[in-house]
Amino acid sequence: MVDWANLWQFVLAVARLGRGVIAFVAHHLHVRLLPPRDCPRVTVRQGQLLGVQARLPNGARYYYFKGVPYAEPPVGKLRFKAPIPLERFRRPVLKCYAERSDFIQLDFFSGFVFGSERGLYLNVYSPQLPTDGENKTEKPHDTVGRLPVMVFLHGGGFACGSGSSLFYNPEYFLQRGVLVVTVNYRLGPFGFLYLPEAGVEGNAGLKDQ
Repeated sequence: MVDWANLWQFVLAVARLGRGVIAFVAHHLHVRLLPPRDCPRVTVRQGQLLGVQARLPNGARYYYFKGVPYAEPPVGKLRFKAPIPLERFRRPVLKCYAERSDFIQLDFFSGFVFGSERGLYLNVYSPQLPTDGENKTEKPHDTVGRLPVMVFLHGGGFACGSGSSLFYNPEYFLQRGVLVVTVNYRLGPFGFLYLPEAGVEGNAGLKDQ
């Protein structure tokens, strides 16, 4: 006998998932093809970032900077090595409108390999900009007026996954005044191969974190 109640709940869940995927893809196509006009700009040690201003479900503003590189691409002589902090961006002003490639990995469902070995990127979501209500103080360790920060490291058994907002939506925390950072790190053999006789010390993925 068909359990119509459970079947209906399943259909609704699939519909919600499909709606979320469509909204995610549409948004990313929009910001790639039609970049926003009034882009928030922040300055960091490596250069300047251009982001996007958006709205939360409760109507509050928030800002995001997606696809920010945080280390030198771990390719060539840097493959399997500890991460090298990025000194400067490749461009003086980096457009951070949309997420970039996941780190290369195997899709266990389809059997296809996707992503890029250069996929050491992070995404930053903030309820405010550094100049938007920032507490001016000469005491660098004074936390008054500063936001709590949550750095999220995705799961996946060190073999798959990413910090994509498709799977890890930061809105819940943003509505509570938390700055959220999601991070991609090296996976599989690129991140966890241990071969000391060849100079591969292992745990490069943990060192990315």
